[in-house]
Amino acid sequence: VARKGCAIVGLAKACGAIRPSDVAAMGCTDSTLDLDKEGRALLAQLHLDASIHGEGKSHMLDPLWRHPDTGAVFWVGSERAARNLDVLRKHKIQRIVNCTADMPNFHEATDQASGSIKYLRFDVASHWCKVKTPGAAEAFVEPLLAFVVESLAQGHSVMAHCLAGAHRAGATGVICLMHLAHFDSAEALAAAQRCRPIIRMIGRFPALLRHLDVAWSARRQGEMAQKANLRTTERVRRAVATSGGA
Repeated sequence: VARKGCAIVGLAKACGAIRPSDVAAMGCTDSTLDLDKEGRALLAQLHLDASIHGEGKSHMLDPLWRHPDTGAVFWVGSERAARNLDVLRKHKIQRIVNCTADMPNFHEATDQASGSIKYLRFDVASHWCKVKTPGAAEAFVEPLLAFVVESLAQGHSVMAHCLAGAHRAGATGVICLMHLAHFDSAEALAAAQRCRPIIRMIGRFPALLRHLDVAWSARRQGEMAQKANLRTTERVRRAVATSGGA
């Protein structure tokens, strides 16, 4: 089980596959934002080029978290990283979360058959027309977290990507950190930005994170209350047993 203390990489030194046609049919596109355009604009604002790796504030990919037992790493990266099979192999990335509605799974045709790379399409931007409540937010991210958690537990490093690796993949990375490290959204965003400074929450992504804060906070409180009740029950049982034996 992942815990907050289990070394977020870089700080100390987790909606199924949606086809673009499905999204279009549902009208599930936030017309207020062109996220590809926003990604290019951010790179331009930072005087960066999408082809740059290891220069300035935007690498092709950056690590956010390492599994404490298997050593598998969760990464956030750009389209360029997703295209570059050599980079993926260098970092032993065998699982990819495509955070866009329409960007291709670049190595699906060549590597899926051999099982070396597996994909999950998680169109995170479609949340705006699907998520209206904390419960809906929790259901929306469940397939993402199942894919990431299982992959990391099996020793497969995972990369979430979009165009720039800043907004859609950034939001996905923050969601995964919230789950993997048991952070709230503010803690997860701060951690993610320390690992990959280009990550930004724009548009309606903050609303999704707030819904998850509410959902997961309520779940944690329920789990804590259940544990407290179990401890109380155990103390009473021992007291009765002691009293009966006296």
